[in-house]
Amino acid sequence: MCQDKSFMKKYNKIKNDIIDKIKSGELKSGHMIMSRHSMMKYYDVSITTVCKALDELKNEGFIYTQHGKGAFVTNEFSPKDFSKRKSIAVIIPDMAIGGDSVMDIQTSNIAPLIVHHLSMMAPEHNSDIILYISNGSSEKEAINIQNAISRKVDGMIIYSCIVWKMRDVLEKVEQANIPYVMIDNFFEISKGGFVSTDHLKGARDATEYILNNFTENIYHITVTAGPYSLFLRKYGYVEVMEKQNLPLKIMYADYPVNKSDLFNDFYSVTMKNIDLFKEKCAITTTNAYMMYGIYSALISSGIDLSNIAISCFDKMAISISRDMLFVNVLQDLEAISKKSLEILLEKIYGVTSEQKILIPPVMFVNKENNLEVNDDYIDLKDYNIYA
Repeated sequence: MCQDKSFMKKYNKIKNDIIDKIKSGELKSGHMIMSRHSMMKYYDVSITTVCKALDELKNEGFIYTQHGKGAFVTNEFSPKDFSKRKSIAVIIPDMAIGGDSVMDIQTSNIAPLIVHHLSMMAPEHNSDIILYISNGSSEKEAINIQNAISRKVDGMIIYSCIVWKMRDVLEKVEQANIPYVMIDNFFEISKGGFVSTDHLKGARDATEYILNNFTENIYHITVTAGPYSLFLRKYGYVEVMEKQNLPLKIMYADYPVNKSDLFNDFYSVTMKNIDLFKEKCAITTTNAYMMYGIYSALISSGIDLSNIAISCFDKMAISISRDMLFVNVLQDLEAISKKSLEILLEKIYGVTSEQKILIPPVMFVNKENNLEVNDDYIDLKDYNIYA
């Protein structure tokens, strides 16, 4: 018990000393405080005591940290602001496939995981998540954002379902002076900050892996319209092929209006060109749902799958032949959620302004063509991991 009291007294002494220096102006906004090891020597305490003091200072909003740089005094310090738990509105599309819209399909696996990660992280930052689900409707999304404004939330994280309809809505958020960060959408319309997967890098990495380990004969099947990430994934393929002076082999399916069309259109375009896939080749595409149509066409046509490699973004929920090379690119949703929350809280505390962050995806390759993928989640032990 005596040891506990002594420990509390020591870290409280450090904490109160730094608070006094902040209030007196000795430590100014944005000023970096001494390192942990310097504090150990200065206060003659253990690293555990120092870390406890810094954790409490951070939780109470007096300081913030930057990985690899150190701890800094929060800008425009206001004890009243920091003592209050922050309410963060998360504006997000469907949490599961509830209909046939393409937006349902694209977000059904992503949205729940983003919400899960944010919900797990928020308490550590003295924050509460308020969830608004838009059901893939731009009108509902606008209503949700207006409700969040009326509720006077401290900040917003927006994973927009209809990004090109967001300009007017975001103007209202900015007029209300509410900090916000957008996730995984074209950032030019966002003045609040932007965090997304580096789709271009993911497509480049997957194409290069196939090129170096399987074949130069690579096709890319896509659609003519869609989210900006779709074009980035095509450009990644194009960049690699052009760099190697290889011919571009791009096929286009119609952009579908519902789930069954997405499958059928990619099934149809593959069947129309099935003779091309009878020789050794690779097929890349944008997401798992497109790949379902492609893969089904290959199976139904009796194509020798040992001569085929496939690659797509997103998780596959079907069994993949053990004979086939499968390169899967997944978004690092935990890192995206973490960075979005950190940027937003820094904006709430006046520490940072607009930031545009691209998070590298992770590429998974099945070991020795001996992987069976099923359900919605991939067992990482079955993969070689390439960061």
